[in-house]
Order: sequence, then structure tokens, then C-alpha cells
Amino acid sequence: MKFSQIVKQAREKKGLSQVELASYFGRYGGAVFNDLENEEFIPRNPEFIIKLAEILDLDSDILFQSLGVIPDDVKEILLSDVKYFRFIREFRK
Repeated sequence: MKFSQIVKQAREKKGLSQVELASYFGRYGGAVFNDLENEEFIPRNPEFIIKLAEILDLDSDILFQSLGVIPDDVKEILLSDVKYFRFIREFRK
């Protein structure tokens, strides 16, 4: 499922409008979430994605995965140990 679909489905399940969801973020208006749900805005800020997941009661890893992004904490673990790095390199072949 696409990021936009996951967010829209979770927002509707919680009974929130786009404007209500935006109010949790302060500086964003409902238009941002309209754009997000219509795939006109793709968030790349990890803090935004994590906060969005918390508000919508989602696992942030699902949101990161749907965006094709590896969260910083996971990236740190993978790159901190040579065996993980080798595994990924072999997996990509």
C-alpha cells in the first residue's frame, strides 16, 4: 500500500479531518495533508514521519517502508557492523 493510502486510511479510522490532523503539527495547514494524500507532497523529514505515525497509531517502520526510506536508527545499526553491511551488499546482487 502507498504511503498516501496508509495515512488517509488511518486518519479516517481515527475520525480526523485533514485540518484536525494538521493541528497536531502547528505550522502545517490542512492543505499539506490534502497534498500528501494526493501524492503531491512526499515527506522526507524523519521527525515528521515518526510524529505522524504516533498520532495515527501506526508503526513508523511501515510508513518509512512505504516511502522506500530506511530510518536513521536502522541505518545506524546496519552500517555499524560489517556483517550486516556484507549481508545487504550480497542481498542486492
